[in-house]
Amino acid sequence: MAQSQITAKKQQGNSLRGMPEHLLTFILELQQQYTNYKNNLQQLAQRVGDVEQDTEEHKYADLDSTVPTTVAPRPQYVRFA
Repeated sequence: MAQSQITAKKQQGNSLRGMPEHLLTFILELQQQYTNYKNNLQQLAQRVGDVEQDTEEHKYADLDSTVPTTVAPRPQYVRFA
C-alpha cells in the first residue's frame, strides 16, 4: 500500500487515529481484496446472464431448423373399387 493512502486513511476519521500502521495497511488490503472479489462476481454474473441468453436464443433457433421449409407432396393412393 502506498504511504499516501495510509496517511489519507489516518486523516479520515477518529476511528483510525492511533491505529498501528501495519493494521491500517492490513485493512486497506482487505478493502482492496473485497473490491476485487465484488468486481469479479459482477463480471461472472454478467457472463452467466449472457450464456443464459445465448442458450435461449439457440433453443429457439434449433426449433426453427426442425420445421420443414417445403411441404412434401402428398402420396398417391390407388383406389380399388
